[in-house]
Amino acid sequence: MYIITLKTLSEKQRNEVLEWLRENKADSVQVRRKFSDVYPLAELLQPDFPRLIDLVNYPKRNGINLKIQNWETFNFKVLSKFNTMLGKEFIEELAKGNQCAVEILIYEMLRLRKQQVSKRQEQNAASEKEKEVEVEQQEEIKTKENEEITVVYQNEELKQNEEVEVVEQHEDPKILEQNEDVKTLDQNEDVKTLKQNQEEALSEATDTVDTLDKGKVTSRMILYARYQELSRECQAKWSMIRMYENHVIHLETLLQSREKEIEEMRQVIRGLQGTPL
Repeated sequence: MYIITLKTLSEKQRNEVLEWLRENKADSVQVRRKFSDVYPLAELLQPDFPRLIDLVNYPKRNGINLKIQNWETFNFKVLSKFNTMLGKEFIEELAKGNQCAVEILIYEMLRLRKQQVSKRQEQNAASEKEKEVEVEQQEEIKTKENEEITVVYQNEELKQNEEVEVVEQHEDPKILEQNEDVKTLDQNEDVKTLKQNQEEALSEATDTVDTLDKGKVTSRMILYARYQELSRECQAKWSMIRMYENHVIHLETLLQSREKEIEEMRQVIRGLQGTPL
């Protein structure tokens, strides 16, 4: 706790106080005599300490005891916030109108104002530094993300180039537009049997269509995924065909069994017809 007491100001310090009084038009002897009470001085100091000094707390006083009460209020509500206090004897000198005590108090208040301004500047500088650090961190994050995106693009481009190299091994250059693996499906079956399925597959596959040779498809290029899909469809159809074939065989066997039974019944009937009553 810093205690303000009577002391002798240096010439530089006193000139600083006098300059402040001139700036506030309070350098006349008549005005300075009023500083024995808190209110006139608090009114001048309020712009520098707007959050701490409320003039309502310091009604104008005339008697020394009442002025001392005002200074004690100022001591508690303002100076204590800066870990500073007015000494008891110093308060009495202020209430009596001691000009030396008034100048010392003004100097101490100017010193507190400088500290407040310096602290605010340090806070602003720290805030600016934090903003700069935050901007740098964001730039680093953005740079890292851009590098990661670049690596992804490079890997994707490399992958596409590898796929293109594989596809370029085929004769048709139009297949380079596809991003999936392709395989050559040799079809040597009758066009009339597979025409419908092939047209549907080829319309969704590549733009390559080979010519017909004597009613046979010599070679077509389709997507391997489409080829697998058609292969599964063919397997399903062949399963149905085998099921129907088994059903037909069963019916033929049943029919043969019925014909055999009918023939046996005919023989029995013929035998009964040849037997005398």
